[in-house]
Amino acid sequence: MPHLEKLVVLDICDTLYRSNTTFDFIRFALQKQQKSWQAFLLKGYTTKYSPLFLLFYFLQKITKKDVCKIQSLKLLKGTTQQVLEDLATQFQTDYLHQKKIAPTHELLHQFKTEGVPIVFLSASIDPVVRAIAKDFEVDCF
Repeated sequence: MPHLEKLVVLDICDTLYRSNTTFDFIRFALQKQQKSWQAFLLKGYTTKYSPLFLLFYFLQKITKKDVCKIQSLKLLKGTTQQVLEDLATQFQTDYLHQKKIAPTHELLHQFKTEGVPIVFLSASIDPVVRAIAKDFEVDCF
């Protein structure tokens, strides 16, 4: 392995974008697919102090698993990988563009110009990270 003098490792949520990309993407995808019942459930899952949110909060404390995220991702069940990837690309261009954190983007472009290797390290879902990585021409995520 070659010696690296610099390596930039970036998170996506609240570093590149003012967004929880997983939940915002799920909301975006459900809206685009006109899945209003699932969108209604997602709102119940993610609205603080809703009964579902509180249930998931307590279950998370007991199980040590992110129950809200697990249940929210299940709302996308039946959506093909190709549709998810297409929606993620649309999400990146239509939604995230409005949420970008300019100083971080400027630094990222500066590092890219200097040839510094960039790595995205994120807990977001794969289709979203892939779409963002493709846009920034980052191969490692």
